[in-house]
Amino acid sequence: MNTPLISICIPAYKRPDCLIRLLNSINEQTYKQYEIIITDDTPGDEIRRVLEQFTHLPIQYYSNDPALGSPGNWNSTMTKANGDWIQLLHADDWYSSPTSLQHFVTIITEGNSDFIFCASKEINLAANRIKIMELTEKKRQLLDDSPINLLFDNVIGHPSTVIHKKDNAIQYDSDFKWVVDIDFYIRYLQQHGGYSYIHAPMINIGMDTEQVSEGSYKNPFVEIPEYLNLFTKFPETLARTNKYAFHCLWNLIRKFNIKDEAYIREHGYHGKMVQGVADIINYQKKIPRIILKQTNWSEYFMNKCYKKFSKK
Repeated sequence: MNTPLISICIPAYKRPDCLIRLLNSINEQTYKQYEIIITDDTPGDEIRRVLEQFTHLPIQYYSNDPALGSPGNWNSTMTKANGDWIQLLHADDWYSSPTSLQHFVTIITEGNSDFIFCASKEINLAANRIKIMELTEKKRQLLDDSPINLLFDNVIGHPSTVIHKKDNAIQYDSDFKWVVDIDFYIRYLQQHGGYSYIHAPMINIGMDTEQVSEGSYKNPFVEIPEYLNLFTKFPETLARTNKYAFHCLWNLIRKFNIKDEAYIREHGYHGKMVQGVADIINYQKKIPRIILKQTNWSEYFMNKCYKKFSKK
């Protein structure tokens, strides 16, 4: 059998109905030079039984014992891939049309970059709500300036929207849950440089309360230590030299109304304190909370604080 161009990597965990929807969307693709790698964290055999319906697809199935968790399971499925390109598709996401994969392949054959992502549709079936996620010109400028700016705004979006050239040296950091995709994107783009973007939504993103990220959003025990640990991967002067990185710290401290270092330690961060944190805390203390909660005023004071901090 010829080596597939693309490995569709699916880290599975329960929810067989979602996996059926995803596999049906793969089966409908007009482009066929792919393999499907499924690594399964599910106890029992409910996922294995689903695959009995899809024996016509080129699926390789692996049951994880013990379970690897997220994102360990993501890495497991990617390292088993044989294709030159990897698309990590979460089981609750699916292709938006039969030509979605072909659109990615068209960009691949142009050979301009090792990292391709697309617009997407966030679909909440329970709420009957659809939101188009796309790269605006402002967001494109932010990404073009530096991948580090993803700290401030993840303009790439969900991992399912991405196809990238296989590089086993770059994996998702298993210490993260909330910033795991941002961290991966930054490291990959720093190593490979450049990206290509598909303006049409090729991927549907299933949105619901069962996702891992739902337990992380606005959770200070997750967001505070993860963002600060992520900052330690970069030069300690990052917040002084990159306004978007500084803005990320500003928003973190503002969101959780952090008043002192003790609060940060109590919520799980035990590393060296990131430069800029103390300055932002002391600056925000002087601003009434009712003012700071207003976005325009917050950005105004952030700019003033950054101007002062960056001159130190």
